Amino acid sequence: MGLSRIDLKILSAISKAPLGTIKMLSKLAGVSPNTFSRRLERLRNKGIFISVSAEISYPSLSLEPLLFFFDTPFKNLEDLEKVLDFHPYTRYRVRCIGSYNGIYALFAIPNGTFTLLLELVERLKEMGIITNYSYEAPVASWIYSESNFEYYDPETDSWNFDWKTWESYLEEVSTTMPLRRRPSSVLHRMDEKDMNILRQLTINAREKRSVIAKKVGIPIYHLSRRLKFYEKNRIIEAYRVIVHGTASRLLVMIMFDCECPLRVTQLFVQGLNFFPFQSTLIPTRRGFFLQASIPPLDLPKLGSTLQKHCTNVKVLWSDYESSMRYWFDPEPYKDGEWIGTRSYMITEVLRKLENHHFKTEKSLYEPEKTVRKKLPSKRESMKQNLDVNLREVNKMRRLNSLLIQAICESLSFGEVILHYIELNCSIRRDEIIYNLEAFVREMEKIFGDSSSIIFENIIKNLYSSLGVKYKEKKRRSFQECVIEVAKYIIC
Repeated sequence: MGLSRIDLKILSAISKAPLGTIKMLSKLAGVSPNTFSRRLERLRNKGIFISVSAEISYPSLSLEPLLFFFDTPFKNLEDLEKVLDFHPYTRYRVRCIGSYNGIYALFAIPNGTFTLLLELVERLKEMGIITNYSYEAPVASWIYSESNFEYYDPETDSWNFDWKTWESYLEEVSTTMPLRRRPSSVLHRMDEKDMNILRQLTINAREKRSVIAKKVGIPIYHLSRRLKFYEKNRIIEAYRVIVHGTASRLLVMIMFDCECPLRVTQLFVQGLNFFPFQSTLIPTRRGFFLQASIPPLDLPKLGSTLQKHCTNVKVLWSDYESSMRYWFDPEPYKDGEWIGTRSYMITEVLRKLENHHFKTEKSLYEPEKTVRKKLPSKRESMKQNLDVNLREVNKMRRLNSLLIQAICESLSFGEVILHYIELNCSIRRDEIIYNLEAFVREMEKIFGDSSSIIFENIIKNLYSSLGVKYKEKKRRSFQECVIEVAKYIIC
């Protein structure tokens, strides 16, 4: 998106002091207040800087956070997303592939209603919307880190973070600190005005206090008192700086489900203090769950560090474009408590899904307003993407199989990448050979300028699998190299 060094300094300043005044932030960025305000507004208009959002500590409001992982057929993803949209206590959802292929969702449900959520999930399984699921319950307060854009070099489009130094720090820590206990509930000391304030703070915590007070319908001095109350009782644990995932080649939300001893969880909690990428660490009964926005090429480095310390690590690759972050919703709060009835949490959700299906089916009978472009057949796709006459089916299958093998050998998380592309672009892994141009485009989106190095390694491994020496030639595209390999295949 063409970020300048000044833009990066501004984003770094906000990450360090999300609620800081313009005067304070401009000093951190080393620019004048006018320059800071003007640049920040430009970043907002470009959609790079979105907002600063309050991270609510749900136990303080008598809400129980739960992490759910759903295995879902691709054709049912939209149905499951609708269910999550209709559920009053969904806080976040995103499509993912890897150890779970489907959707990761975060719920914050009223205390004592866990069985109702499980009942709904089992109903979804009976309906065939999901095939399997698992869940985790946090056991301590969450830990957050923000992106430090001072490590990012816009000229090389790379992050200059020393992973070895960070790993050495983890190795040298001799004493770890206990995990922070979750705050006690203070829901009995709150009312509907508080719920509306919290909603505004999750939407944009940098909004002027006078504007928030006006929206909620309270005097500004009352808002100031409530903010102090939230801070004292740890209702707000942190402030998240929301920056568009493509702003600096960040791969938003790589997720690691880690099994490990308590000491290892405590170790990574401390390590996050020196981690320059936006992340959330959630302690669980088996270890911890880590969500991190990291550069694509650094995924193996973080994965390797986790594997050294943990007994088991599961990786999930998420689709940023499909993610949905729900602002805090005060609607389920009535008469001093949260609505936790079967009708509200199950029946009403399924009724809305049924109504959605009815509307969708009805729209199928409406006449087409535009003429759909005829999709090319598999043979036509083969001709377009390979530009050669490879009619022998066995040869094509063999070439596709070797290509997949070369991809997995060239990337530490090759299988995850293939699943990601299949999920988001409908390029089936057994048909990559027919869609090489689309495959190249998606790889370039993920890895940016580094994709050329990856393509070269894939080609080298492809040649090696056939026992043929690779001779590097200039000005040959990835597609041309794959085509050339075909002549060495004997079926």
